[in-house]
Amino acid sequence: MSTTEKYQPFFTKLLEEVEKKRPGLTEFNAQQKKNWVKICTVGQPYFHFSCSFSKDGFHVNLTFQSKNGQENKAAFDALEKDKKEIEKNIGFPLKWHRSKGKRAKRADIYALRPECQIIDSASELESCREWAVDTILKFDDILKPKISAYIDSTHTVQ
Repeated sequence: MSTTEKYQPFFTKLLEEVEKKRPGLTEFNAQQKKNWVKICTVGQPYFHFSCSFSKDGFHVNLTFQSKNGQENKAAFDALEKDKKEIEKNIGFPLKWHRSKGKRAKRADIYALRPECQIIDSASELESCREWAVDTILKFDDILKPKISAYIDSTHTVQ
């Protein structure tokens, strides 16, 4: 099986496991042979949880990707104010990344497991998937309410 062909079964099983542990959380499916998959929207259509493989490893992401870069920045900044509390509750440090420059519109908060790659053995990928499911559930428990509170406080609907 080629590397590209490994993504779909990996993400399909990941989504099934998330759905089993948290019914109704997943909104998307893994029909593509890409290195990422969306899990669900968070508060509005342009904020979402996702998972992805990169050269750096495996990520569980909260992405702010509205066309309105200021909205992304404001939502990211609102969470970043609670960074210590969020990371304490999640149980490990997160990566906080906001694009910079005039055209910057995207921001991400993500957990990284650098040792995990799609080319790993089945048992290593199973371990990676278990970590991802647990991390997605932590994101849902900890980050989702903070995003909802932020949106409620700004009355922003897109």
